[in-house]
Amino acid sequence: LAGLNWIFVHGKIYRRAFLEREKIRFWEALYYAEDSAFNACVEMALDPGRIGEIKADAPLYVWVFNRQSVTSRPENQTRNALGLLDRHTLVAEEMKRRGLENDAAEMAARALCDAEALQAGNLSPEERKRLSAKIDAIRGDYGEAIAAIPPERMAVIREASRKERRKKTS
Repeated sequence: LAGLNWIFVHGKIYRRAFLEREKIRFWEALYYAEDSAFNACVEMALDPGRIGEIKADAPLYVWVFNRQSVTSRPENQTRNALGLLDRHTLVAEEMKRRGLENDAAEMAARALCDAEALQAGNLSPEERKRLSAKIDAIRGDYGEAIAAIPPERMAVIREASRKERRKKTS
């Protein structure tokens, strides 16, 4: 699976029977990063030996980055960060459902790192209230599991969170 881009849905074809068997759907409640959440679930259920490649004479899909898109605009940065927390939390729940407890704890830890960093930002009272509720929910559902993550692994998770924030603000 190395070298595959699991963030975006475009450029991939899925068998309906696989998605139905594995109960993989887009989460309608997500408004941000729903494609990466979907693909995270696909990757969890995937048999790596069953990945194929489509050869074509021309691109099957052309993706263009738009700096003016809803997800790219600086004024939506907090909204998108809150949406990413929802994504992390839902993927952690799916990992837990599939028996991937350690992965679920690490995903929840990543969500908590992102959420705690977001607290330092310039949030409206409503955003601060939503964020506080998300942090409480993560700590309530995963507090013990996160506490059991070895310190050296937590350092890696914190650094990944920091790198992602730096990337989004540059």
